[in-house]
Amino acid sequence: MFRSYLKIWMRVLFKHKTLSLLNIAGLALGLTCAILILFYVRFEMSFDRFHEQADRIYRLVQTRVSADSRQHWAVTPTGHAPSLTNEFSQVKTVRFLRRQPLIRVGEKSFSEERFFFADSLVFEVFSFPWLEGNPATALQEPFTVVITEEYAKKYFGDDDALGKVIRYEDQYDFKITGIMRNIPSNSHLQFDFLASFVSLQDILRYLLDDRVLKDWVASMFHTYVMLPPNSLAAELERQFPEYIQKYLPVEEAGELTLGLQPLTDIYLGSNHFLSHPGPSGDQRYLFIFSAVALFILLISCINFVNLSLARSTARAGEVGLRKVVGAQRPDLIKQYLGESLAVTFLSAGLAIVLSKLLLPLFNHVSGKNIELSQVGPVEIGTVALGILFIGILSGIYPAIFMSALNPIAVWKGKAASAGRRLHFRKTLIVMQFVISTVMIISTLVVFNQLQFLKNQKLGFNKDQILVLPLVPELKPRLDAFKSTLLQFQQVAAVSASSMVPGRRGMTQSYRLEGVPPDKTQLVTSMIVDHDFVETYGLELVAGRNFSIAIISDQTDAFLINETAAREFGWSNPLQKRLEVPVETPVRKGQVVGVVKDFHFQSLHHRVEPLVLRIQPFWFRYVSVQVRTAELSETIAAIEASWREFVPNRPFDYFFLDDDFAAQYRADERLGLVFGSFTLLAIVIAVLGLFGIAMFTIESRRKEIGVRKVIGASIPGIVALLTRDYFKLIALSLLLATPVAYFAMQGWLQNFAYRISQSPGTYLSAGLVIVSIVFATIAVHALRAAAANPVHALRQE
Repeated sequence: MFRSYLKIWMRVLFKHKTLSLLNIAGLALGLTCAILILFYVRFEMSFDRFHEQADRIYRLVQTRVSADSRQHWAVTPTGHAPSLTNEFSQVKTVRFLRRQPLIRVGEKSFSEERFFFADSLVFEVFSFPWLEGNPATALQEPFTVVITEEYAKKYFGDDDALGKVIRYEDQYDFKITGIMRNIPSNSHLQFDFLASFVSLQDILRYLLDDRVLKDWVASMFHTYVMLPPNSLAAELERQFPEYIQKYLPVEEAGELTLGLQPLTDIYLGSNHFLSHPGPSGDQRYLFIFSAVALFILLISCINFVNLSLARSTARAGEVGLRKVVGAQRPDLIKQYLGESLAVTFLSAGLAIVLSKLLLPLFNHVSGKNIELSQVGPVEIGTVALGILFIGILSGIYPAIFMSALNPIAVWKGKAASAGRRLHFRKTLIVMQFVISTVMIISTLVVFNQLQFLKNQKLGFNKDQILVLPLVPELKPRLDAFKSTLLQFQQVAAVSASSMVPGRRGMTQSYRLEGVPPDKTQLVTSMIVDHDFVETYGLELVAGRNFSIAIISDQTDAFLINETAAREFGWSNPLQKRLEVPVETPVRKGQVVGVVKDFHFQSLHHRVEPLVLRIQPFWFRYVSVQVRTAELSETIAAIEASWREFVPNRPFDYFFLDDDFAAQYRADERLGLVFGSFTLLAIVIAVLGLFGIAMFTIESRRKEIGVRKVIGASIPGIVALLTRDYFKLIALSLLLATPVAYFAMQGWLQNFAYRISQSPGTYLSAGLVIVSIVFATIAVHALRAAAANPVHALRQE
């Protein structure tokens, strides 16, 4: 019997080659999409789960609350690590600090961006893959470092790197005591060097004196806690308020709360945390892409059902004959369901091949590093069960429908359920195009929002700003360096600052005039020099800029933005006084000017209160405003000056507009991935519509021939054959519009500054769908209408 079923299936497959090909191609594309998205979702959810004790590891986070703000920080002072170990038995802590030093090996020097310091327990807490050395002792001594195999090869080639020395900032020699495998791509901590934390006692002495290893002020360290087995994080968190009162200064304790963030939640749950050290994902995008995968699979299944139902008319005689010779309904259901599963497995094989071929392109578009080696039994089992389920889901209705056909009705040319079948098929077509329309509208809204972000006026000049790192050797000679650059005709202005727009500044507690002494306000601070306002083209709306002629501006003057003046409750902010209570000595001064609000961070966020002040110790960047003419020559001249002042440092720079745009890269990738899948959904829907239109119009050839004989025109016949489809499309647009509107309103809420959805977007989506449907159907309609009616009428 199986051999008989197989022969019948093969005959049907090759008899209706076009329909079979459309069926297999549509289902294969849908499965390919689902497999790629499954890999993506699985990869995103796998972050940090490779650590053997991942369920016991937490990141210590803090929330700072002031009168009008609440900020969540992923960094804490160093004092928490030893104090937590002392206060809570069996708790293990590890601190990380990221630096970007100059590393020299022999004559080679490199600016490294992924250099971390960590406590010696790091390899006891975390399960980073290890190659050489003893992880238990590798970071116990000062000035020891562990590097990855990639960087061991980069610095030492085929030589054994263990025991070799690298020079840090031309000041300290670090001995390599271990070699790690490259850090897995699904780790939120990404580093190439891991140096001993005790080395910071000397390296950071300039900043924290002797308090480096037990400081309670400078929140710049990432602290991780490993709890004992069977311990609950909630029990430890309940003891934090008492712990804070015991260890923190009074002015800090009142505005701070501590919490524990599970290690496995960090990657997908850090969007609202400031100073997160590595890559982060977004839980919402997982839901979006999972929904996209389900929608595309649904479109593919609808294609399968529709094409099977369309083909059922041609196979009705076969069903009638098999029933007459004794076939029972369960036998027919098994036969047609088996055919459905066979087509599904054939499509699945093609989809697996396509997924493997398209994975590099998908990685490039999505910005991920998904590898087939990361695919485990869970993924394989999920794909296998999914394919089986889809085969059954797609084939069950056609199997039940065809097995129910009455032989006598079939031979009389009547099928009792033909009307229901037609209505069901139309319903499925409407569902397809509702999904496709929603995806088209969503893609257009995402594109329009991204264009809005790119073209929005930011309130400062971000174009032609070249930014250099202010390295330690350059700080003492900063004024001379600036003067040298200003001698170039193509350099318009130069400024130094602690941050540049688009990169998060430090947040400090300020005490405001007119507010009780025990109340402070958390405000973002930008440490700038006298030329910052001019270089960035900021507009003063009240008061004056910092003046190099007024010596007291160096220590006693502040600029604030309009939002700060408004939220501080100051109708006349000039000469109002501010204090920075956490600094020693307490910094005090008055507001000398107000700058017009500008977007110093991405448009995901509203403009926040901002204080600008002068404090050269914190300068980290040099911003150079260059003119557009002869740009390459200007960069070469700046590089020559850099090498004159800092001969031992590589020349690194970036353009501010590129750096600022990087804040929207995740949104751009969402738009690109979503647009790609939208195109795929349309292609799958069109494949199905193409097959149905071809089969339906073919079945009406005699009708078309008769109409032509009695005088119908080709345009009239085309209109007749297409009008029913346009009714379905109109209904699809009507149903899709509210769904797309509310879905995209939810997505736009992620942006503090966003577009308003316009009717034009929905009209454009409707025009796209109508054009696609017309082009698909018109191919068959024109061919049928233009055919010689004699050929159709003489066939029986």
